[in-house]
Amino acid sequence: LRSGGSAMIVIARTIFLFVLSSSLLLIAAQTFVPQYKFNELVYFSFGRMLSLPDLKPNVGIWWYFFMETFERFRDFFLVLFHLHPFVIMVPLCFQLQTRPLLLAQVLL
Repeated sequence: LRSGGSAMIVIARTIFLFVLSSSLLLIAAQTFVPQYKFNELVYFSFGRMLSLPDLKPNVGIWWYFFMETFERFRDFFLVLFHLHPFVIMVPLCFQLQTRPLLLAQVLL
């Protein structure tokens, strides 16, 4: 962190910039593709990735895993698959906070 800067200020600024850039991209998409409503653009941008409605074979392995699971466990595994990177990332960030380049390499 920069000298004199609080961690909370840096976190708040990062979240603000993320929300601002995402909003600007969605507004630009609405401008260039006016036939879609704003909520459809948000769904096509973020919702499909989170809900995984299309289970056609592709390069990834998620489609195969979700084809093999029972329908009643689908929501549980969706949450589990989306939380898994954070469960791995948080302890690594605490353990390697003094070595940011190693942390970046491990996370990639």
